[in-house]
This record gives sequence, C-alpha cells and structure tokens, in this order.
Amino acid sequence: MKRFIKGVADKKIIIFGTGSAGETITKKLANHVSYYVDNNKAKWNTTFMGGKVLNPQTCKNENKDEVIVIIASSFYEEIADQLQKMGFQEYRHFWNGLELFINVIDQDIEVLINHEMSLIYKKVANLVEHGFVEDANNLLSEYERFVPLDGRIPSLKAYINVPAGKQRHEIRSLLTDAVRKTDYKADIHYNYYLANDLLEKGEYLRALEMFERVLAQIENEALQYELANRINHIESKFEKDIRRQLKERKSAGKEKRAGNYYLHLMIDNVYSQKFIEFINYNFDVNQHVFVIVNPKKQLTYVRENRFDNVIVFSTPEIYREIYAEKLLKLVQDSRKVVIHFLKDHICWFMCRYDLNKEINWNLWGADFYNFIDIKLYDEKTDRFLEDIGYERSDNQNNALKGKVFLRFRKGAIRRVDNLLGFNELEVKLMKSKFMTNARHKKFVYPNVVELKKIIEMKPPYKCEFNFKQEYKHVFMLGNSGDPSNNHLEIIYKLKDLNSREFCVFVPLAYGNQLYVKELLRMGKQILGEQFMPLTKFLDPSKYIHILSQVDVAFMNHNRQQAFGNLVSLLHAGKKVYMKKNLVTYKFFKNHGLEVFDIERMGSIDEIVSLNSSINENSNAAIFREMSEEYIKKIYEGIFC
Repeated sequence: MKRFIKGVADKKIIIFGTGSAGETITKKLANHVSYYVDNNKAKWNTTFMGGKVLNPQTCKNENKDEVIVIIASSFYEEIADQLQKMGFQEYRHFWNGLELFINVIDQDIEVLINHEMSLIYKKVANLVEHGFVEDANNLLSEYERFVPLDGRIPSLKAYINVPAGKQRHEIRSLLTDAVRKTDYKADIHYNYYLANDLLEKGEYLRALEMFERVLAQIENEALQYELANRINHIESKFEKDIRRQLKERKSAGKEKRAGNYYLHLMIDNVYSQKFIEFINYNFDVNQHVFVIVNPKKQLTYVRENRFDNVIVFSTPEIYREIYAEKLLKLVQDSRKVVIHFLKDHICWFMCRYDLNKEINWNLWGADFYNFIDIKLYDEKTDRFLEDIGYERSDNQNNALKGKVFLRFRKGAIRRVDNLLGFNELEVKLMKSKFMTNARHKKFVYPNVVELKKIIEMKPPYKCEFNFKQEYKHVFMLGNSGDPSNNHLEIIYKLKDLNSREFCVFVPLAYGNQLYVKELLRMGKQILGEQFMPLTKFLDPSKYIHILSQVDVAFMNHNRQQAFGNLVSLLHAGKKVYMKKNLVTYKFFKNHGLEVFDIERMGSIDEIVSLNSSINENSNAAIFREMSEEYIKKIYEGIFC
C-alpha cells in the first residue's frame, strides 16, 4: 500500500471496471478518479460515480508515467495482459485494486482493521486487569503506528490510564460497546499517508488540502484537535511555499465540462427569496438550481413551494454521508457553484470532497467578519452581554469545535476561485486576512425594497406604523437583533439629548432571542415610549412605509452590515451615521455619497440638520449600478 501511495501522489487515476469493486475503490480514493474505462461497450460514454466511462483504448493516448490504472475487476490477469500490450507495466503503471483495497478472502480492509481492533481491545483489557499498564500502552502504540487515525484509540488510552477501581470497570463497559459499534474508514488511512507523502515531496499546498480532507473525515474530537494543530503548524511553517504554489495553480485545472445548471448554495433569508425571484424571472429556470440549507427544513423567508428549482436540506443532514453525497452529485452535475453565505457546513463540505468546479463566494458579512481579529462589541454592549449570560459565538471563541471549523473555513476560502461583492474595499480586506488567490467580480443583490418608492412616498403614511403622526423626527437604529449593532451605546446617547421630539425605530425581527428580549427591556427602561421596536418580519411592501418616514439612521456596527438598508436610505436622501473606520463608510465616501461619523453626533439640532449634499445622494452614479437593469448585466457576465 505504501509503495502504491508513493507512486500515485501526483498522477491521474483511471479505474478499469465499473462494477461494485469500482464503486468501493472510488469511495476509498475520496473522488480522486479522473475517469473510468470498461470493456463493456454499452457503458462507454455514460457516467459512473460522477465520472465518465470511456473505451479502454483511451488509455493508449495517456502519458504512461503520468497515470495510474487501478484494475477493479476479478478478471485481473486478462485486463493486465490487455494493458501490457498497450505498453503499461505492472506495479509501475497499473495495480490490482482488489489486492490494494479488498483482501484475498473478499473482505473490505475496514473489516480486517475492525477485527484487529477487537483483538487489540481484548489484549489491552487483559494486560490492564493484571497490572501490566506499560505493556498495554506499548501494544496500543504499535497499533497506532499502523492506523494512526482510528477514533477509538483515545478512548482506549483513557481506559488504560484510569486508576484501578470502580471507575475503570464503568469505562470498560462503555468501551466494549464503543469498539463493537464504531467502524474505521480505510480511505482516511489512505488519505493520511498520501498527505504525508505529498509533504515529503514539497507539495505543501496539496498536502495541506489532503490533511484538511482527513480532518473532515474523522469524527473523534481529540483526533480532530490534534490534526488541526498539525495543519496549522504546516501552514505556518511553509506559508511562503504554499502561497507560491497557490499562485501557480490555475483555475484552468478545474473541470470545464459543460454542466446542466448553475448551483446556488444559500441560506433562508429575505435576500435569498428576492434573488431567486429575480433569477427565475430574468433567466432560464432550468439553468439554475437553488439549495437552501437551514437548521430546520421548514423555511421562514424562502417560499420553496413557489419554485420547482429549489431544494431544501437541513443542516444536520449535510454531515451525514448519504445526504452529503446527494449534494456532491448536485455539484458534479453543475456548471459553476455560487455560495451565498459561507456557513460552517459548506466549509466542511468543501474540504471533505474534491469538488473540481469553479467556486464563487459572495461575501455576506458574518461569514467573514466573525472569523477575523476585530472587536465586534463596544463597551456598553460587551458588558450588557456578559450580564445577561449571552453565549458568544464570534471570532473570540477559541473552543475546540470553533478551532476545527476555523480550519475548515481557511481551507474552503483557499479553494474559492472568485470573490463576489460590490464593495471592492471589503474584498481587499478579506484577501489580507485569508490565504486566497481568488479574483474579484462585481456582484450585488436586487434590493428587497423598490428604491424609487421610498422617494415617492409622501405623508400621510397609511400603514400600521405611522410614527410621524406623533413625532417630529423618526430615527432608525440598527438593522437586526444581533448584538453587533451595538444598540445600547446609541440608546444612551439619544437619552442624553433630552428631547421628546423624536422616536427611535429599532428593527429586531431576526437575531438572538435572548439579546432581543433583554434589549426590549432596556430600551423601554431608558427611552420609554420613544423606543419603537419592530419584532416581527414585515413584507418589503410594508417595510418601505417605515423607511420612508425615517429622517436619520444610526448604524453602529464595527463591521460591514446592513448594506441593503443603507443603500435604500441613502438613495432616499436620508441622513446616515456610521463608524468612520469601516470599509463601508470609505466606500460610500469614495463614490461621492455623504455619510456622517457616528462618534460626532452632536446635539438634536445638529443630528436632524440637512444640507444640499445629502439631498444629492439620490443622484449618485453608484445607484445606477444597483438598478435591476444593471444587476441583470452583472449576472449575465457571471452566468455564462
């Protein structure tokens, strides 16, 4: 096996045979197969396990020193003779797949390893019970050298080193059940040695990717943590070489065969709903497939029943092999993949499988900023979160699981071909924080509200929320119930204005429930009836009535957020305060839009004062690039 691994590391793999053995070997090779050949003419030009099946004569056109042919058939001698007549040599150019991956008594290697573990367990238990702890450790170490990533090893180590007594007997009963039920996957073993061989050869980028694949395959947390640390060490030690190899790699190496559609991986969000509607109305519905992955299959915003090209997975399903392979098949049959919000499960999926497709990632915000060294919460909000017992899940989280998934995120971002986004400064920031050679392509979502209608709407406002009826000025604070809005800092500043002429509209329809609940209490306590929370989701046609009433908006985030709301407000000539250090602030300024530093709010008169430059915002050239006509042209450039 080691000789085969050393020979196969940098070569194209062809499997000869498309039966059950070919299927088993493909799974063990974790989708490294270039194509298949078979002597059955009826199978030529069909697909098998996601790859093409060709005439065996195709092999004659290959450079024999750049390919490995694995014979997945019991007719080994006949096929070996066939290949030798083409000039292929045994154990150099072709190998017996049944010997490598299936033993002589027709048992999978997993069966043998699991049987071996059962014997090891019995020997270890016997040695420990008779006091030979050191011998038990030595025996387990020998097995670990052969199968280093068996997830049962940490449990056995724990059993060996527990002091004698009742506790050990309890652990032994648990271990007995675990050893019987847990299976070992041989493709992990193969990939691990392949990664080490690539590392020895100086192919650091490919080694890194293979180690990340192994990390995505193993389930034992202790092994995951150990391997994640090793991957981090490799990336740090050989960073210059990895960057160079990444730069030398061309996307042309990705599979360019025509797919059936563009595959969109999305979340359940109001912008996702608008995007799907826009694509299906302006483009061929048969050319786009939308996969929504949600914690629960029941969606809130995307109305999947209205579309025939929407598929829904629950998040837990993606981690199960049967569903992950369904998603993999969707990827393999696609032309390009577009990721709308890079969630943890997508990062894991990208590391687990060789997608071999052009990957486009639209920077959403939280899928980037939550994983870089940035302080999301201001002082009052930070203290408030601590007081209410808010469980943080941001970039400050150094838990074991978080560390492993950050490793998947780094691997996923490195695999991305194109970064989609409207704000070029944000793309530049992202590329400074993560290792990637991705190109930037302009991309923007259709706004969920019609920009013209905000401008056209005049009082009296006929809607459920008619703030202007009672208040001279309407202020908008934040865009969601997420703590990163830093609501409290602004609430206290507004309290200090000592004015009854304004109300504060606070959108809280989605976000953390604990935070929203406690913020409602604090908001009412500080501002009283002037605090106007919106805790239910409104259809965009109704939400626009509220936006049209807003005079001044305060967006107190420490990262880019609420871009859609900001565009709507600025286009309507509303006054917007935000933090001066944000790339969004600089982006708007660079495009001739008037925005204001939130650290310099001033008095009530200064806040509500308008000037001609604010009124000119609606005429800025940038809004023409956000029109549906222009967006359609952008999409035509991507989906071609």
